[in-house]
Amino acid sequence: MSSKFGLPVLDDAIGGGVPRGHVLLLEEETGLSSDVLASLFIAGGLTNEEYVFVLNTDYNLAAVRDLLSVQGIDAAGFESSGKLCFINAFGTEEPSSEKAFAVIHNIGDIRETHNSVKKFSERIQPSARSRGVIDSLSTIILSSGDARSVFAFVRNQVISQKRSGGIVLMTIHKKAHSSRLVAGLEHVVDGVIELRKEQYYRDWRSIFQIKKMVGTRFSTREYAFIVHEGKFVVE
Repeated sequence: MSSKFGLPVLDDAIGGGVPRGHVLLLEEETGLSSDVLASLFIAGGLTNEEYVFVLNTDYNLAAVRDLLSVQGIDAAGFESSGKLCFINAFGTEEPSSEKAFAVIHNIGDIRETHNSVKKFSERIQPSARSRGVIDSLSTIILSSGDARSVFAFVRNQVISQKRSGGIVLMTIHKKAHSSRLVAGLEHVVDGVIELRKEQYYRDWRSIFQIKKMVGTRFSTREYAFIVHEGKFVVE
């Protein structure tokens, strides 16, 4: 059983959608708008009537809501219905943080992060379909200074999603970490999608590519893309 990611060309590349119970790593080179691709993933879940949590560390809630608006999603409406839950780890000083489902006061405390995600899981019915976004895992790693605990958190999510049939997308700024840590994370998660820059003649172009997707046949084709006015456009 699978669910649409939210980007048609990506869904086609993995045979129709992401298998349920998967944890995905979205690897980004700085400046390649992983937040826009993540917003498509959120929108894909909400339009599929799934429960969705968003743990934001790099953008305030207003910015995340604006991204969703570009994708045709009225965040406030889904929040009021309980379908969309924000776990705000960007900062508690903002008025918008009062509207969050949960607030993480110390992003460096992995236990607090774990408990906030667990709170969302406990809120929904066991049979309900769900997905979540953690943007970004890099901020959690760098804030905690404890890669081992973060790795354990990711592995726990892999186990939890297998049990619940949920899907979680975690973004990571690949060049901010050691190759050993990145390789370890790539090993434990179910899927890896990479956003990177490649030289194209005398210019550069943005590329996304699926590097791993357990349990389904997938294409390793490289897709060129641009981000225009908040839209992820595959060329």
